[in-house]
Amino acid sequence: LDYKQMWLTQSLRGGLNGYLQVELLKEGIHSGIHGGIVPCTFRIARMLLSRIEDEMSGEVLVPACHCDIPKDVLEHMKQLDGLGDDLFTKDLPLCEGCCGFEGVTSELGLAVAWKPCMAITGVSGLPAAENAGNVLRPYTGFVVSIRLPPAADAKKATVAVKETLERDPPYHARV
Repeated sequence: LDYKQMWLTQSLRGGLNGYLQVELLKEGIHSGIHGGIVPCTFRIARMLLSRIEDEMSGEVLVPACHCDIPKDVLEHMKQLDGLGDDLFTKDLPLCEGCCGFEGVTSELGLAVAWKPCMAITGVSGLPAAENAGNVLRPYTGFVVSIRLPPAADAKKATVAVKETLERDPPYHARV
């Protein structure tokens, strides 16, 4: 974070990585003929991902992905508040005018080390933009990566995320 103080890592987060594929059609079909009758698999995938992450706040919604934060960790994080508001954000390679999550330093520290977060790290089933056409594609797939807090049970979190995504899929899509 800086070279003026000694920084120690108390714990490391874990990771839950999986592949979500939503399949609805046997083959691609023209959207001009069937659009409005057959939903886009990307939209179904968005609906499913909203079950595990609040897209507005970034909060992971699956309780098994969380853990109780030890009291001493909360106390240590609170001590970071006096070190500046940009302790965790000053070196981010953000585009001009853009920002990440905002908050007091201790909350950002907890977000980095003790709260789960989700990212889509890969995609399949989508053509490159220059090759895209008016086609409803048969499937959309995402590599889903969830950072887990150090004390979260990765096996329980994996089962809970899988069950949340596969339960009652919209339009009876294959998930």
